[in-house]
Amino acid sequence: MATYAAIPAVMTALRQMLVESLPSELAGGDAPVGGSIRLFGSEDFRQPPAGDYLALWLYRIESEAGLFAGTRHVLPGTVSAPELPLNLHFLMIAVAASAFTEASLMGWGLQQMARQPVIAAERLAAQIPSSPRFNPNGADDVHIVPENLSLDELARLWELPPAKYALSAPFVAQGLRLTLEPDGQV
Repeated sequence: MATYAAIPAVMTALRQMLVESLPSELAGGDAPVGGSIRLFGSEDFRQPPAGDYLALWLYRIESEAGLFAGTRHVLPGTVSAPELPLNLHFLMIAVAASAFTEASLMGWGLQQMARQPVIAAERLAAQIPSSPRFNPNGADDVHIVPENLSLDELARLWELPPAKYALSAPFVAQGLRLTLEPDGQV
């Protein structure tokens, strides 16, 4: 697939997919909700931005069990290279001034994840112009699947950031593969 740059590419692609489909009744301006889509990092929990929004927080990255360094899916005319298959664990968080807005944003966000469960390789490639190694036949697509966390696991997760609990839903981006070739040799 690509170098480490593929991780933020997945984050950006997820945000773009949601922004592109955000209906006018949930978007900013004169809309009843006035929501937006944000990527969240640890600093955002210390000083959360104002407004109503749906946030995507990448809280964990894990390598697929037993596949620390396998062989890359090969593009025609290229040499195979070792790869690192990753799963990116996200929490979708609704932050709003009212229960109506919070529920509206979360319901819509979950609907979109189910409606668009694949980030196509072409979309990822557009985020990383210097990475020509995406396979357009679907082998480099990243799949979005819901993650089932128990109430206890979710409560422990919310103990990590310096923030209060907010309405949230976990999901995983699966199928991301990083090449293990040195940067610039992919």
